Amino acid sequence: MAEEPDSLQDLSRRLDAVRQKNTPEPRRNASGGMVGLAYRLTIEIIAAIGVSGFIGWWIDKVFDTKPVGLLIMLFLGVAAGLMNAIRTVRSLKEFQAMNGGGDAAGS
Repeated sequence: MAEEPDSLQDLSRRLDAVRQKNTPEPRRNASGGMVGLAYRLTIEIIAAIGVSGFIGWWIDKVFDTKPVGLLIMLFLGVAAGLMNAIRTVRSLKEFQAMNGGGDAAGS
């Protein structure tokens, strides 16, 4: 019975060694992540402008106010898209500051 705890400890040590060997190292080069972030921000801005433009066009069509609804909604879409991008970048900077990730450029 005394051998059982030793064999379990030996098994535990061997499992820990295998886990450490097979654990991938964290990537330090975040350039791929920054490119993904840039694409994400671009798509979010374009989507905000597109959706608001469609809503403005629909308002103009329904209420017969030809350019007014479209122009107002496009302006609001640009503002919403830029505010969303600024909010995303701020949260990224806060996350990197908390985790000691360096500057926001990922270098």
